[in-house]
Amino acid sequence: MEPTPTADLDRSNDKVYECTTSVVKAVMSLSQGVQQSQADQYLELVRRVGMELRALLSSVDALVPVFPALAHREVEMAHKVLSKDMGELVSAMKLAQNYSTTTLDAEYRKGMLSAAHILAMDAKNLLDVIDSIRIRYPDVNTYICTGMPVRTVQSDVVETERDVKPVPQETPSLGSLERQRKMAVPCSAMSNVMVQQPIYSAATKPPLLSTVSGAPVLQKAANKLSSATGSLASSNTTDS
Repeated sequence: MEPTPTADLDRSNDKVYECTTSVVKAVMSLSQGVQQSQADQYLELVRRVGMELRALLSSVDALVPVFPALAHREVEMAHKVLSKDMGELVSAMKLAQNYSTTTLDAEYRKGMLSAAHILAMDAKNLLDVIDSIRIRYPDVNTYICTGMPVRTVQSDVVETERDVKPVPQETPSLGSLERQRKMAVPCSAMSNVMVQQPIYSAATKPPLLSTVSGAPVLQKAANKLSSATGSLASSNTTDS
């Protein structure tokens, strides 16, 4: 498996490129030590590869906030692959150490060399992912080369939403005639209003029946008064 050609980009201040180169050099040193069967140096050689790989992943993590959200997934996948590769290299180293004094030494050394080679290839693949993002997004490339802050699509959308403020709706002023119409009570509502009738109790209710029945009594009294007057007049005439 041959590595892909490195993109022709400006490598000024490119920490990812520098760290990738350091990882490849550490893998080359490990390969030489394994080929020479220096079993007592395996641990130190693998530890150096791990330190360089950690520096590479840290340099990538420092750039992730600058990358657009669409590019985060591919960076994350390449990151996970390298972590897995390092675990497999450690396992291969332990087997090579355990069988270094046996007839299986050559077999396990080959396994360790294969794991180191895969790690170097995946480190180069991570660099290719970063380079492809730089090519697709010129602002990211400018930031890596110069360190100048960039405005990603996400930040533009957030700032646009923050700047847009809702316009308060103005209620139209009502004229005097319209206010009177609003305050006027509809005729249909007035028709539903019932006039309250006076309430009489049994004590205060006018004695309508007694008034009606009292009319004949007064008439009889008047008749008696007129007859008495007539009798008095006739007696006066006889005396004279």
